[in-house]
Amino acid sequence: MIKGNPVHDTIVIVKKDTIVKVVELVSKVPETKPSAFIQWFNDYSNVSAFFGTVATTGALIVAIIAIFKTAKDSRHQLLIGKFEEMYSLIYNLLPEYQLFFQLDQLMASSNDQSYTVTERQALLSKYKAELVGLHRITNVEEVLQKIGKLKVFANAYLDKDLKNETLSYCMLFEYIVLVTTQNDSALKQKYFENGFPSVDNVKTLGSKLSDQLIEKINLGGKVTNRKKFNEYFKGTFQETIELKN
Repeated sequence: MIKGNPVHDTIVIVKKDTIVKVVELVSKVPETKPSAFIQWFNDYSNVSAFFGTVATTGALIVAIIAIFKTAKDSRHQLLIGKFEEMYSLIYNLLPEYQLFFQLDQLMASSNDQSYTVTERQALLSKYKAELVGLHRITNVEEVLQKIGKLKVFANAYLDKDLKNETLSYCMLFEYIVLVTTQNDSALKQKYFENGFPSVDNVKTLGSKLSDQLIEKINLGGKVTNRKKFNEYFKGTFQETIELKN
């Protein structure tokens, strides 16, 4: 039996323990705490990122709201523009009505059997002369275009009673133009059996439609009270410009 050298064995054991200890020391790297500046920078970066996200989200919401508001404002401006055009068309057609109404009265008289044949022929000749004169002072095609344009706008932008009243206004003008320029008494009998309304009645209707359009525009003003306006015009205004003592 061979005995080991105790000194040699001890040295080996010590060396092994030393190696183990060294390995343990190397593997256990001490945790170092970051400096105050680095910690502040990390915290600030996280807070900045948070507020940056909030700001971006807020900006997106504001942008969406702005888009919807712009679209709404654009539609409102579009409607105001169309209401103004309809207002203009209604008033521009009124003077034309008087011309066609006078022509209609002549045409009706020329077809009135209570007159003698000679009288009716004379009235018919006058009607034809007036028709030629009407074509000189007004463009019938343009009048029909105005009526058609007003009809399109009424169908597209109006509703309820105002829509029906405006379309009826268009129909009235359309038929009086067609009846008088084509001497079509049958068409008149079909749609206006009792005759076309007077010029004053049509002016009243036009004023009513215009007042309703002003209310639709709704920019803060109020529709003028015509009775009060006439009192002011005939009184205070004429005194101001020295037409009345």
